[in-house]
Amino acid sequence: MANSFGIDAPTWARLNPLLEQALDLSPAERVAWLQALPAPFADLRDTLADLLSRTGGGETAALLVTMPKLDDDDAMVRDGLHAAGDVVGPYRLVRELGVGGMGAVWLADRVDGLMQRSVALKLPYGPIHGPFRGNLAARIAREREIVATLDHPNIARLHDAGIAADGQPYLALEYVDGQRIDRYCETQQLDVAARLRLFMQAAHAVSYAHAQLVVHRDIKPSNLMVDTRGQVKLLDFGIAKLLTDGLQSATAGAPELTQQGMRALTPDYASPEQLAGLPVGTRSDVYSLGVLLFELLTGVRPYGTKRNHRAALEEALAVAEVPRPSDLVGGMVDSAARRRALRGDLDTIVAKALKKPLEERYASVEALAADVRRHLDHEPVLARPDSTMYRLRKFMRRRRAAVGAWAAVTLALLAGSGLALWQAREARQERNTAVQAQQRAESERSAAQRAERAAIAEAELSGFLMMEMAPTRTNDELALVLDRARRMFDTQYSDDPALRGKLLLRMGSLFNGRGDRTRSHALWAEAEPLLRDKAQWSALAEMQCSRATEMARRGQLDTARTLISEAKQLLVRDNALASPTHLHCLTDEAVIERTAGNAARAASLLEQAVENERQAGRDKRADFAELLNTLARSHYDAGR
Repeated sequence: MANSFGIDAPTWARLNPLLEQALDLSPAERVAWLQALPAPFADLRDTLADLLSRTGGGETAALLVTMPKLDDDDAMVRDGLHAAGDVVGPYRLVRELGVGGMGAVWLADRVDGLMQRSVALKLPYGPIHGPFRGNLAARIAREREIVATLDHPNIARLHDAGIAADGQPYLALEYVDGQRIDRYCETQQLDVAARLRLFMQAAHAVSYAHAQLVVHRDIKPSNLMVDTRGQVKLLDFGIAKLLTDGLQSATAGAPELTQQGMRALTPDYASPEQLAGLPVGTRSDVYSLGVLLFELLTGVRPYGTKRNHRAALEEALAVAEVPRPSDLVGGMVDSAARRRALRGDLDTIVAKALKKPLEERYASVEALAADVRRHLDHEPVLARPDSTMYRLRKFMRRRRAAVGAWAAVTLALLAGSGLALWQAREARQERNTAVQAQQRAESERSAAQRAERAAIAEAELSGFLMMEMAPTRTNDELALVLDRARRMFDTQYSDDPALRGKLLLRMGSLFNGRGDRTRSHALWAEAEPLLRDKAQWSALAEMQCSRATEMARRGQLDTARTLISEAKQLLVRDNALASPTHLHCLTDEAVIERTAGNAARAASLLEQAVENERQAGRDKRADFAELLNTLARSHYDAGR
């Protein structure tokens, strides 16, 4: 069976270890490495060079997605489990790490001599009630495709995937040497703020997956590891949903991942819609994150009953009210302090994440994480009802040092003369300060509400596509889906032309990415007057940069440069030269200059982009490494 590169499975089995070795080298080192390939691999040299030219310097993502697909004929019929010392493909099993929904996970070492690496090796196992089934092979193929497309510092990376000589499929994932997140919090005796920061890492990973249209559907402490550096890693996309459902569960015998009417899930962390067998979207992961947050803050899960049976699960969700986290910390050593820390904002945040009607939950993981961040920064959270006293308390928490200094000055002056005059003057100043603080708070709240509304709309559009659109559909079918979405959004956001313009921009970008220039340009043409009328300069700049890239593809380089120039002027007008949109425009301009044969100019633009990202504090993100790699290639092209 061949992949999209026309490579059959036996040839891929020979290529895969060589590719893994080559991908660890710099582009310059790869040239010498290819020339030095031993004689037994000389026939693969041209194929390797072609594949490496397609990777763009990234990890194995693009290649792993196109590996030979597993089917019923490829699946291994196996009754027994593996044992330490067994060799699977290029890996020797060391010890079993655990059991997941589709098989065992082993710590394994690479032993083929090409490199030294320890991995978490995921292997299907034979269900108790029968031999290995084709649906297990389909599930491991699906997980391979999902994880290979995810590149985020808080998601365990996929190093390798394939089929061993005896037919055993395997996934070699990044091995995380650490503890599951709940145990890490306890052994490190973390305070509430530190626990929230760990939770934020987990939320960022899930939010990134959602942006790739992947819903995890099995978020729980055992799928979130914390390494020795305190970095969270999200594991196990074994029951993730990628746009469409349809694959049946094969989980008989797995102790933690159970079957509920052939639906794979972990009951204690499953959302109400998961337990009911309803369609699952991004808000299901919001619910599971709410359960996780509850447990990290209190040490217990929201429901006190043992939820071992389906009836008990559904009854608890239908009848039981979710308790406030602050009411369940009585047994802790620091229970009084913990209760004070949880009461108020955190009680409210958790309650909103765990709302049973999904439309009442946070609209996205980003919105949940944003409220947690606001709490950490002593800013008003959007989940709480607004009040002047609430905002005043938040203002005083943020300005604690200034408030303390003011109190000290007050005490000193009370001992002096002119007390009445001073008090009157200070009262006026304090009143003015309070009014200004309230005005700033209202302005901040209004901006936050606009941002949240935009995030909700973006999440709703992604969710709509996830529910309605499979990746194999045609552009005509996508047009029908987006037409329904447009009618819904035109009604829902009739009072917000700027937001409608941004949604049209997003829809146009979807078609542009699928090569349908006619529809993308039509949608952008509709979006442009709405964005200009509401002074959405950064959104307009993003659109002009995308248009510029398209013009460059057509060979219209002068038009492309004009559009890029306009985009930069718009960003200056919006004071947004430190924004991600500026990075988008700089990299697009570099592509245009490289297309025009100006390699030195392209490298200069990418150097500016790298410096901007560093100054903006975005140099720890996964895409920054890709930017550096692109810069290195540009220097190479320019002969530097």
